[in-house]
Amino acid sequence: MDIETSADTDTNSNGYDVGWIEGKEWMIYTVDVDSSAAYKLQIRYASSASGSQMRIKSDEADITGLISLPSSGGNQNWNNFQVDDVILYKGTGN
Repeated sequence: MDIETSADTDTNSNGYDVGWIEGKEWMIYTVDVDSSAAYKLQIRYASSASGSQMRIKSDEADITGLISLPSSGGNQNWNNFQVDDVILYKGTGN
């Protein structure tokens, strides 16, 4: 996996993106959840390939199942993909 300058105009990109992720590679983030609830998770991605897959885990528990992302039309052509009803529990986790 590599980091590169991004052409994404989304204000949260900070000018960089992560790409060339291979199977079994992963990233870890820490989240602070204000209250336990079902949330909408929005994934911002770009990929020239179709059939890319990922899953989101929280403290080692799979909370989304396998997510299949369609091609966005290019490695700098950005799309959003939403996953509904992702259960997160109050507190800090990763």
